Amino acid sequence: MGTTQYVHKISQEELCALLEVDERGLQKLARRRALPDWYEADEDGTWWSIPAIRAWIAETGYRAPRDLTLDWWVDGAEPARFLGAELIRRRADEEPTAVLQHWRTMSGDVVVAWNTRRGTIKRNDFNEWAPHADARLVVDGAWGRGGPDLRTWPPTQLNAHSVLVNWVDLARVLGRPAPFWPGRLRHPDLILAWRPGDPLVQHVGVLPLDIQPLVRMALLYPPEHVTHRALIHTAQVITHRCAAHRCADLSILAERLEDGRLTSHDIVLAADAVPGDEDSLPWELDQTLARAGWREVLHRRDRLAEECVRTIVLWDGASIFPWSYPLVIPRTATGMEFLSRLQPADRTAIYHAIDRGRAATAMVDPVTDMPVALPADESADIIGLAPQRLPAASPLSTLILDEDTDENQMVWIRTADGTLFPAPNDHYAGLSWGYNGNGPSTLAAVVNVLLEDINAQAASISDDAPRGLVALFTQKWAPGTILTRDQLEQARHT
Repeated sequence: MGTTQYVHKISQEELCALLEVDERGLQKLARRRALPDWYEADEDGTWWSIPAIRAWIAETGYRAPRDLTLDWWVDGAEPARFLGAELIRRRADEEPTAVLQHWRTMSGDVVVAWNTRRGTIKRNDFNEWAPHADARLVVDGAWGRGGPDLRTWPPTQLNAHSVLVNWVDLARVLGRPAPFWPGRLRHPDLILAWRPGDPLVQHVGVLPLDIQPLVRMALLYPPEHVTHRALIHTAQVITHRCAAHRCADLSILAERLEDGRLTSHDIVLAADAVPGDEDSLPWELDQTLARAGWREVLHRRDRLAEECVRTIVLWDGASIFPWSYPLVIPRTATGMEFLSRLQPADRTAIYHAIDRGRAATAMVDPVTDMPVALPADESADIIGLAPQRLPAASPLSTLILDEDTDENQMVWIRTADGTLFPAPNDHYAGLSWGYNGNGPSTLAAVVNVLLEDINAQAASISDDAPRGLVALFTQKWAPGTILTRDQLEQARHT
Protein backbone atom coordinates (compact mmCIF):
# COMPACT_ATOMS: atom_id res chain seq x y z
CA MET A 1 0.00 0.00 0.00
CA GLY A 2 2.93 2.40 -0.37
CA THR A 3 5.30 4.02 2.10
CA THR A 4 2.95 6.37 3.95
CA GLN A 5 4.23 7.06 7.46
CA TYR A 6 1.92 7.15 10.47
CA VAL A 7 1.74 5.55 13.93
CA HIS A 8 2.37 1.78 13.88
CA LYS A 9 2.32 0.98 17.59
CA ILE A 10 -0.17 0.93 20.45
CA SER A 11 0.48 1.20 24.17
CA GLN A 12 -0.67 -1.33 26.75
CA GLU A 13 -3.26 1.12 28.10
CA GLU A 14 -4.63 1.76 24.63
CA LEU A 15 -4.67 -1.95 23.83
CA CYS A 16 -6.62 -2.74 27.00
CA ALA A 17 -9.18 -0.07 26.08
CA LEU A 18 -9.45 -1.44 22.54
CA LEU A 19 -10.01 -5.01 23.70
CA GLU A 20 -12.10 -3.93 26.72
CA VAL A 21 -9.94 -5.84 29.23
CA ASP A 22 -7.68 -4.96 32.14
CA GLU A 23 -4.00 -5.90 32.41
CA ARG A 24 -4.84 -9.35 33.80
CA GLY A 25 -7.31 -9.89 30.96
CA LEU A 26 -4.58 -9.00 28.51
CA GLN A 27 -2.37 -11.69 29.99
CA LYS A 28 -5.17 -14.24 29.68
CA LEU A 29 -5.63 -13.36 26.01
CA ALA A 30 -1.91 -13.90 25.48
CA ARG A 31 -2.12 -17.37 27.03
CA ARG A 32 -5.46 -18.59 25.74
CA ARG A 33 -5.93 -16.86 22.39
CA ALA A 34 -2.35 -16.29 21.25
CA LEU A 35 -2.41 -12.52 21.50
CA PRO A 36 0.80 -11.30 19.84
CA ASP A 37 3.67 -10.47 22.16
CA TRP A 38 4.68 -6.87 22.70
CA TYR A 39 7.53 -5.90 20.46
CA GLU A 40 9.00 -2.86 22.18
CA ALA A 41 9.41 -1.49 25.71
CA ASP A 42 10.90 1.85 26.66
CA GLU A 43 10.67 4.47 29.38
CA ASP A 44 7.20 5.40 28.15
CA GLY A 45 5.80 1.89 28.46
CA THR A 46 5.20 -1.32 26.56
CA TRP A 47 4.12 -1.29 22.94
CA TRP A 48 2.38 -3.70 20.57
CA SER A 49 2.44 -3.67 16.78
CA ILE A 50 -0.76 -2.20 15.35
CA PRO A 51 -0.62 -4.36 12.17
CA ALA A 52 -0.12 -7.48 14.31
CA ILE A 53 -3.04 -6.64 16.62
CA ARG A 54 -5.18 -5.78 13.61
CA ALA A 55 -4.44 -9.14 11.99
CA TRP A 56 -5.09 -10.97 15.30
CA ILE A 57 -8.53 -9.34 15.66
CA ALA A 58 -9.44 -10.35 12.11
CA GLU A 59 -8.19 -13.94 12.53
CA THR A 60 -9.82 -14.57 15.91
CA GLY A 61 -12.95 -12.49 15.45
CA TYR A 62 -12.42 -11.27 19.01
CA ARG A 63 -14.21 -8.03 18.08
CA ALA A 64 -16.47 -7.50 15.08
CA PRO A 65 -15.45 -4.79 12.60
CA ARG A 66 -18.76 -3.03 13.27
CA ASP A 67 -17.65 -2.53 16.90
CA LEU A 68 -14.38 -0.88 15.88
CA THR A 69 -13.25 2.18 14.03
CA LEU A 70 -11.89 1.68 10.53
CA ASP A 71 -8.25 1.90 11.63
CA TRP A 72 -8.65 -1.53 13.25
CA TRP A 73 -10.04 -3.23 10.17
CA VAL A 74 -7.82 -5.65 8.28
CA ASP A 75 -6.09 -4.65 5.03
CA GLY A 76 -8.13 -5.15 1.89
CA ALA A 77 -6.65 -8.20 0.15
CA GLU A 78 -8.36 -7.11 -3.07
CA PRO A 79 -9.95 -3.85 -4.21
CA ALA A 80 -13.26 -3.10 -2.54
CA ARG A 81 -16.39 -3.23 -4.65
CA PHE A 82 -17.93 0.16 -5.30
CA LEU A 83 -21.69 -0.09 -4.79
CA GLY A 84 -22.52 3.38 -6.09
CA ALA A 85 -23.44 6.75 -4.67
CA GLU A 86 -26.67 8.37 -3.56
CA LEU A 87 -27.83 11.93 -3.10
CA ILE A 88 -29.22 12.95 0.28
CA ARG A 89 -31.74 15.76 0.77
CA ARG A 90 -33.17 16.60 4.16
CA ARG A 91 -36.22 17.94 2.35
CA ALA A 92 -37.34 17.41 -1.21
CA ASP A 93 -37.25 21.13 -2.00
CA GLU A 94 -33.74 21.71 -0.61
CA GLU A 95 -30.34 21.59 -2.22
CA PRO A 96 -28.52 18.26 -1.65
CA THR A 97 -27.14 17.90 1.87
CA ALA A 98 -24.62 15.14 1.17
CA VAL A 99 -23.50 12.47 -1.24
CA LEU A 100 -22.96 8.99 0.20
CA GLN A 101 -20.51 6.60 -1.42
CA HIS A 102 -21.05 2.92 -0.63
CA TRP A 103 -18.20 0.38 -0.61
CA ARG A 104 -18.17 -3.34 0.14
CA THR A 105 -14.90 -4.53 1.67
CA MET A 106 -13.84 -7.95 2.94
CA SER A 107 -14.51 -6.71 6.51
CA GLY A 108 -17.85 -5.00 5.97
CA ASP A 109 -19.74 -2.20 4.25
CA VAL A 110 -18.27 1.31 4.34
CA VAL A 111 -20.18 4.53 3.72
CA VAL A 112 -18.26 7.75 3.02
CA ALA A 113 -20.28 10.97 3.32
CA TRP A 114 -19.34 14.13 1.48
CA ASN A 115 -21.00 17.22 2.91
CA THR A 116 -22.28 19.47 0.12
CA ARG A 117 -23.98 22.14 2.25
CA ARG A 118 -23.21 24.30 5.26
CA GLY A 119 -23.73 22.40 8.46
CA THR A 120 -22.50 19.25 10.15
CA ILE A 121 -23.30 15.62 9.47
CA LYS A 122 -24.01 13.84 12.76
CA ARG A 123 -24.37 10.28 14.03
CA ASN A 124 -28.15 10.47 13.88
CA ASP A 125 -27.97 11.36 10.20
CA PHE A 126 -26.20 8.06 9.53
CA ASN A 127 -28.77 6.22 11.62
CA GLU A 128 -31.33 7.44 9.10
CA TRP A 129 -29.28 7.35 5.90
CA ALA A 130 -27.18 4.21 6.30
CA PRO A 131 -28.35 2.22 9.35
CA HIS A 132 -26.80 -1.06 8.18
CA ALA A 133 -23.33 0.26 7.30
CA ASP A 134 -20.45 -1.23 9.28
CA ALA A 135 -18.32 1.91 9.03
CA ARG A 136 -19.60 5.46 8.63
CA LEU A 137 -17.18 8.21 7.65
CA VAL A 138 -17.54 11.94 7.07
CA VAL A 139 -14.88 13.78 5.10
CA ASP A 140 -14.13 16.85 7.20
CA GLY A 141 -12.60 20.06 5.88
CA ALA A 142 -9.39 19.80 7.92
CA TRP A 143 -6.23 17.80 7.33
CA GLY A 144 -4.43 15.56 9.79
CA ARG A 145 -0.99 13.98 9.62
CA GLY A 146 -2.34 11.07 7.61
CA GLY A 147 -4.31 13.08 5.05
CA PRO A 148 -7.80 14.60 4.97
CA ASP A 149 -9.62 14.12 8.27
CA LEU A 150 -12.25 11.40 8.45
CA ARG A 151 -14.76 11.58 11.29
CA THR A 152 -16.47 8.36 12.36
CA TRP A 153 -18.67 6.67 14.98
CA PRO A 154 -18.68 2.89 15.49
CA PRO A 155 -22.36 1.96 14.88
CA THR A 156 -22.63 -0.12 18.05
CA GLN A 157 -21.14 2.50 20.39
CA LEU A 158 -24.32 4.52 20.80
CA ASN A 159 -23.03 7.16 23.20
CA ALA A 160 -19.47 7.54 21.97
CA HIS A 161 -18.20 10.81 20.58
CA SER A 162 -16.92 10.96 17.03
CA VAL A 163 -13.25 10.14 16.49
CA LEU A 164 -10.84 10.80 13.65
CA VAL A 165 -9.27 8.08 11.55
CA ASN A 166 -6.49 8.34 8.99
CA TRP A 167 -7.19 8.66 5.30
CA VAL A 168 -4.54 6.02 4.69
CA ASP A 169 -6.63 3.58 6.74
CA LEU A 170 -9.56 4.14 4.40
CA ALA A 171 -7.34 3.39 1.40
CA ARG A 172 -5.83 0.39 3.20
CA VAL A 173 -9.24 -1.12 3.94
CA LEU A 174 -10.53 -0.36 0.45
CA GLY A 175 -7.44 -1.97 -1.05
CA ARG A 176 -7.25 0.91 -3.51
CA PRO A 177 -6.57 4.65 -3.54
CA ALA A 178 -9.53 6.50 -2.01
CA PRO A 179 -11.04 9.20 -4.27
CA PHE A 180 -10.79 12.77 -3.04
CA TRP A 181 -12.72 15.91 -3.96
CA PRO A 182 -11.16 19.18 -2.73
CA GLY A 183 -13.48 21.44 -0.73
CA ARG A 184 -14.37 23.80 -3.58
CA LEU A 185 -14.92 20.90 -5.99
CA ARG A 186 -17.48 18.96 -3.95
CA HIS A 187 -20.25 19.43 -6.45
CA PRO A 188 -22.95 16.80 -5.86
CA ASP A 189 -23.11 15.87 -9.53
CA LEU A 190 -19.35 15.24 -9.71
CA ILE A 191 -19.34 12.91 -6.72
CA LEU A 192 -22.58 11.20 -7.72
CA ALA A 193 -21.32 10.40 -11.23
CA TRP A 194 -17.85 9.14 -10.24
CA ARG A 195 -16.86 5.50 -10.74
CA PRO A 196 -13.50 3.81 -10.03
CA GLY A 197 -11.13 4.25 -12.96
CA ASP A 198 -12.81 7.42 -14.25
CA PRO A 199 -10.42 10.00 -15.71
CA LEU A 200 -9.78 13.21 -13.82
CA VAL A 201 -12.42 15.86 -14.52
CA GLN A 202 -12.03 19.63 -14.35
CA HIS A 203 -14.56 22.02 -12.85
CA VAL A 204 -14.71 25.74 -12.07
CA GLY A 205 -15.77 24.91 -8.52
CA VAL A 206 -18.68 25.40 -6.17
CA LEU A 207 -19.34 28.85 -4.74
CA PRO A 208 -19.89 29.05 -0.98
CA LEU A 209 -23.01 31.15 -1.47
CA ASP A 210 -25.58 31.82 -4.13
CA ILE A 211 -24.81 34.82 -6.37
CA GLN A 212 -27.92 34.32 -8.48
CA PRO A 213 -29.85 37.10 -6.66
CA LEU A 214 -27.08 39.57 -7.54
CA VAL A 215 -27.13 38.63 -11.21
CA ARG A 216 -30.93 38.67 -11.44
CA MET A 217 -31.08 42.08 -9.79
CA ALA A 218 -28.35 43.42 -12.08
CA LEU A 219 -30.34 42.32 -15.13
CA LEU A 220 -33.22 44.56 -14.05
CA TYR A 221 -31.02 47.56 -14.88
CA PRO A 222 -29.36 48.55 -18.16
CA PRO A 223 -25.66 47.66 -18.47
CA GLU A 224 -24.51 51.25 -18.03
CA HIS A 225 -26.52 51.76 -14.83
CA VAL A 226 -24.41 52.06 -11.69
CA THR A 227 -26.48 49.38 -9.91
CA HIS A 228 -25.95 46.89 -12.74
CA ARG A 229 -22.22 47.58 -12.67
CA ALA A 230 -21.98 47.34 -8.86
CA LEU A 231 -23.86 44.04 -8.62
CA ILE A 232 -22.05 42.38 -11.51
CA HIS A 233 -18.75 43.51 -10.05
CA THR A 234 -19.62 42.06 -6.63
CA ALA A 235 -20.67 38.77 -8.26
CA GLN A 236 -17.42 38.70 -10.19
CA VAL A 237 -15.34 39.37 -7.07
CA ILE A 238 -17.05 36.49 -5.24
CA THR A 239 -16.58 34.17 -8.21
CA HIS A 240 -12.94 35.13 -8.64
CA ARG A 241 -11.96 34.83 -4.99
CA CYS A 242 -13.78 31.52 -4.56
CA ALA A 243 -12.49 29.93 -7.74
CA ALA A 244 -11.55 26.28 -7.38
CA HIS A 245 -7.93 26.83 -8.38
CA ARG A 246 -7.52 28.83 -5.15
CA CYS A 247 -8.66 25.88 -3.04
CA ALA A 248 -6.17 25.20 -0.23
CA ASP A 249 -6.87 21.45 -0.45
CA LEU A 250 -5.10 21.29 -3.80
CA SER A 251 -1.89 22.85 -2.52
CA ILE A 252 -1.95 20.78 0.68
CA LEU A 253 -2.44 17.58 -1.30
CA ALA A 254 0.47 18.47 -3.58
CA GLU A 255 2.70 19.08 -0.54
CA ARG A 256 1.70 15.78 1.09
CA LEU A 257 2.41 13.83 -2.08
CA GLU A 258 5.74 15.55 -2.49
CA ASP A 259 6.95 14.93 1.07
CA GLY A 260 5.69 11.34 1.08
CA ARG A 261 3.10 11.61 3.83
CA LEU A 262 0.61 10.48 1.18
CA THR A 263 1.25 8.40 -1.93
CA SER A 264 -0.66 7.57 -5.08
CA HIS A 265 -1.58 4.28 -3.37
CA ASP A 266 -3.51 6.22 -0.72
CA ILE A 267 -5.37 8.93 -2.57
CA VAL A 268 -6.54 9.76 -6.07
CA LEU A 269 -7.73 13.21 -7.08
CA ALA A 270 -11.20 12.79 -8.56
CA ALA A 271 -11.71 16.40 -9.69
CA ASP A 272 -9.29 19.21 -10.41
CA ALA A 273 -9.74 22.94 -10.87
CA VAL A 274 -9.93 24.67 -14.20
CA PRO A 275 -6.69 26.68 -14.42
CA GLY A 276 -7.23 30.28 -13.34
CA ASP A 277 -5.50 33.62 -13.40
CA GLU A 278 -4.06 34.66 -10.05
CA ASP A 279 -3.98 38.31 -11.07
CA SER A 280 -6.54 40.85 -9.94
CA LEU A 281 -9.96 41.22 -11.51
CA PRO A 282 -10.06 42.17 -15.20
CA TRP A 283 -11.67 45.47 -14.26
CA GLU A 284 -12.08 47.49 -11.12
CA LEU A 285 -15.00 49.60 -9.98
CA ASP A 286 -14.58 52.87 -8.15
CA GLN A 287 -15.76 52.42 -4.55
CA THR A 288 -17.93 55.53 -4.71
CA LEU A 289 -19.78 54.09 -7.70
CA ALA A 290 -20.03 50.68 -6.04
CA ARG A 291 -21.57 52.19 -2.92
CA ALA A 292 -24.00 54.24 -5.00
CA GLY A 293 -25.09 51.13 -6.88
CA TRP A 294 -25.65 49.15 -3.72
CA ARG A 295 -27.50 52.04 -2.06
CA GLU A 296 -30.11 51.71 -4.80
CA VAL A 297 -30.62 48.06 -3.82
CA LEU A 298 -30.76 48.83 -0.09
CA HIS A 299 -33.65 51.23 -0.64
CA ARG A 300 -35.75 48.77 -2.63
CA ARG A 301 -38.66 47.00 -0.91
CA ASP A 302 -38.87 43.71 -2.84
CA ARG A 303 -37.78 40.26 -1.73
CA LEU A 304 -35.11 39.95 -4.43
CA ALA A 305 -33.38 42.99 -2.96
CA GLU A 306 -33.53 41.29 0.46
CA GLU A 307 -31.88 38.20 -1.04
CA CYS A 308 -29.11 40.44 -2.38
CA VAL A 309 -28.60 41.88 1.10
CA ARG A 310 -28.46 38.41 2.62
CA THR A 311 -25.86 37.30 0.06
CA ILE A 312 -23.53 40.21 0.68
CA VAL A 313 -23.88 39.92 4.48
CA LEU A 314 -22.88 36.26 4.23
CA TRP A 315 -20.03 37.14 1.90
CA ASP A 316 -18.09 39.74 3.89
CA GLY A 317 -20.39 41.26 6.46
CA ALA A 318 -21.55 43.87 3.92
CA SER A 319 -18.38 45.94 3.86
CA ILE A 320 -19.78 47.96 0.94
CA PHE A 321 -22.82 49.16 2.93
CA PRO A 322 -22.77 52.50 4.78
CA TRP A 323 -23.93 50.55 7.87
CA SER A 324 -22.65 47.04 8.48
CA TYR A 325 -21.92 45.90 12.02
CA PRO A 326 -25.01 44.87 14.06
CA LEU A 327 -25.32 46.56 17.46
CA VAL A 328 -27.59 45.91 20.42
CA ILE A 329 -28.86 49.33 21.51
CA PRO A 330 -29.13 49.33 25.32
CA ARG A 331 -32.08 50.79 27.22
CA THR A 332 -29.75 52.92 29.32
CA ALA A 333 -30.07 56.68 29.74
CA THR A 334 -27.71 57.29 26.81
CA GLY A 335 -29.36 54.58 24.77
CA MET A 336 -32.79 56.11 25.38
CA GLU A 337 -31.47 59.50 24.27
CA PHE A 338 -30.56 57.91 20.96
CA LEU A 339 -33.77 55.85 20.71
CA SER A 340 -35.95 58.89 21.38
CA ARG A 341 -34.92 60.53 18.13
CA LEU A 342 -35.71 57.52 15.92
CA GLN A 343 -38.39 57.91 13.29
CA PRO A 344 -40.61 55.31 11.57
CA ALA A 345 -39.17 54.12 8.27
CA ASP A 346 -40.23 52.17 5.21
CA ARG A 347 -39.14 48.56 5.47
CA THR A 348 -36.51 48.52 2.75
CA ALA A 349 -34.07 45.72 1.96
CA ILE A 350 -31.43 46.91 4.43
CA TYR A 351 -33.66 45.82 7.33
CA HIS A 352 -33.28 42.21 6.22
CA ALA A 353 -29.76 42.37 7.69
CA ILE A 354 -31.15 42.89 11.22
CA ASP A 355 -34.70 41.49 11.08
CA ARG A 356 -34.97 38.51 8.76
CA GLY A 357 -38.18 37.41 10.44
CA ARG A 358 -39.85 40.74 9.58
CA ALA A 359 -41.24 40.89 13.12
CA ALA A 360 -39.81 44.24 14.27
CA THR A 361 -40.79 47.79 13.39
CA ALA A 362 -38.47 49.51 10.93
CA MET A 363 -37.00 52.70 12.40
CA VAL A 364 -34.29 55.07 11.23
CA ASP A 365 -31.98 57.51 12.97
CA PRO A 366 -32.43 60.82 11.09
CA VAL A 367 -28.92 61.95 12.03
CA THR A 368 -26.98 58.98 10.63
CA ASP A 369 -29.64 57.23 8.47
CA MET A 370 -28.81 54.20 10.64
CA PRO A 371 -31.47 51.45 10.34
CA VAL A 372 -32.87 50.10 13.62
CA ALA A 373 -35.23 47.17 14.18
CA LEU A 374 -37.53 47.90 17.13
CA PRO A 375 -39.07 44.69 18.52
CA ALA A 376 -42.66 44.51 19.79
CA ASP A 377 -41.43 42.69 22.88
CA GLU A 378 -39.93 45.30 25.21
CA SER A 379 -37.59 42.69 26.69
CA ALA A 380 -36.13 41.76 23.30
CA ASP A 381 -32.93 43.29 21.90
CA ILE A 382 -33.11 46.45 19.83
CA ILE A 383 -30.79 45.92 16.88
CA GLY A 384 -29.23 48.55 14.68
CA LEU A 385 -26.48 48.68 12.07
CA ALA A 386 -23.58 50.90 13.08
CA PRO A 387 -22.45 53.53 10.59
CA GLN A 388 -19.00 53.09 9.11
CA ARG A 389 -18.53 56.88 9.10
CA LEU A 390 -20.09 59.61 11.24
CA PRO A 391 -21.82 62.51 9.45
CA ALA A 392 -20.67 64.84 12.23
CA ALA A 393 -20.20 68.60 11.88
CA SER A 394 -17.96 69.11 14.91
CA PRO A 395 -15.06 67.23 16.53
CA LEU A 396 -15.18 64.49 19.15
CA SER A 397 -15.81 65.82 22.62
CA THR A 398 -16.40 62.77 24.83
CA LEU A 399 -16.49 58.99 24.59
CA ILE A 400 -19.18 57.10 26.56
CA LEU A 401 -18.59 53.49 27.61
CA ASP A 402 -22.25 52.81 28.13
CA GLU A 403 -23.22 49.21 28.74
CA ASP A 404 -21.00 46.37 29.86
CA THR A 405 -22.65 42.96 30.04
CA ASP A 406 -21.56 39.46 29.06
CA GLU A 407 -23.58 39.82 25.86
CA ASN A 408 -23.06 43.44 24.88
CA GLN A 409 -20.86 46.50 25.23
CA MET A 410 -21.90 49.81 23.70
CA VAL A 411 -19.70 52.78 22.86
CA TRP A 412 -21.04 56.26 22.04
CA ILE A 413 -19.42 59.41 20.67
CA ARG A 414 -20.59 62.89 21.61
CA THR A 415 -19.32 65.73 19.48
CA ALA A 416 -18.59 69.34 20.49
CA ASP A 417 -22.04 70.50 19.35
CA GLY A 418 -23.69 67.98 21.69
CA THR A 419 -24.79 65.45 19.07
CA LEU A 420 -24.78 61.80 20.14
CA PHE A 421 -23.53 59.12 17.74
CA PRO A 422 -22.99 55.38 18.03
CA ALA A 423 -19.26 54.80 17.58
CA PRO A 424 -18.49 53.92 13.96
CA ASN A 425 -17.75 50.26 13.23
CA ASP A 426 -16.33 48.61 10.19
CA HIS A 427 -18.08 45.52 8.83
CA TYR A 428 -16.08 43.03 10.89
CA ALA A 429 -14.73 44.24 14.21
CA GLY A 430 -16.79 44.89 17.34
CA LEU A 431 -15.74 47.49 19.91
CA SER A 432 -15.32 46.70 23.59
CA TRP A 433 -13.16 47.38 26.64
CA GLY A 434 -11.91 45.83 29.85
CA TYR A 435 -9.55 43.07 28.68
CA ASN A 436 -6.56 42.37 26.46
CA GLY A 437 -7.93 41.53 23.05
CA ASN A 438 -9.18 42.64 19.66
CA GLY A 439 -12.20 44.60 20.92
CA PRO A 440 -10.23 47.10 23.01
CA SER A 441 -7.41 47.41 20.45
CA THR A 442 -9.94 48.09 17.69
CA LEU A 443 -11.70 50.68 19.85
CA ALA A 444 -8.33 52.34 20.42
CA ALA A 445 -7.73 52.43 16.65
CA VAL A 446 -11.20 53.92 16.07
CA VAL A 447 -10.64 56.66 18.66
CA ASN A 448 -7.21 57.38 17.24
CA VAL A 449 -8.60 58.18 13.77
CA LEU A 450 -11.63 60.08 15.11
CA LEU A 451 -9.42 62.41 17.13
CA GLU A 452 -7.81 63.36 13.82
CA ASP A 453 -10.94 63.32 11.63
CA ILE A 454 -14.43 62.85 13.04
CA ASN A 455 -15.68 61.80 9.58
CA ALA A 456 -12.99 59.13 9.06
CA GLN A 457 -13.76 55.57 8.05
CA ALA A 458 -13.96 53.27 11.09
CA ALA A 459 -10.70 51.51 11.82
CA SER A 460 -10.43 47.77 11.24
CA ILE A 461 -9.22 45.01 13.52
CA SER A 462 -5.81 45.05 11.83
CA ASP A 463 -5.18 48.79 12.25
CA ASP A 464 -2.56 49.90 14.73
CA ALA A 465 -3.25 52.22 17.65
CA PRO A 466 -1.07 54.08 20.15
CA ARG A 467 -0.10 51.94 23.12
CA GLY A 468 -1.52 54.47 25.55
CA LEU A 469 -4.99 54.25 24.02
CA VAL A 470 -4.84 50.46 23.95
CA ALA A 471 -3.87 50.45 27.63
CA LEU A 472 -6.71 52.87 28.39
CA PHE A 473 -9.32 50.56 26.91
CA THR A 474 -7.98 47.40 28.48
CA GLN A 475 -9.01 48.84 31.85
CA LYS A 476 -12.27 47.63 33.38
CA TRP A 477 -14.24 50.86 33.24
CA ALA A 478 -17.63 50.97 34.95
CA PRO A 479 -20.71 51.18 32.70
CA GLY A 480 -21.56 54.80 31.98
CA THR A 481 -17.94 56.01 32.16
CA ILE A 482 -17.34 59.19 30.19
CA LEU A 483 -13.85 59.87 28.86
CA THR A 484 -13.11 63.41 27.75
CA ARG A 485 -11.15 64.43 24.71
CA ASP A 486 -8.33 65.62 26.97
CA GLN A 487 -8.14 62.16 28.60
CA LEU A 488 -8.12 60.47 25.21
CA GLU A 489 -5.45 62.81 23.84
CA GLN A 490 -3.30 62.30 26.92
CA ALA A 491 -3.52 58.51 26.60
CA ARG A 492 -2.84 58.78 22.91
CA HIS A 493 0.45 60.53 23.50
CA THR A 494 1.56 58.49 26.51
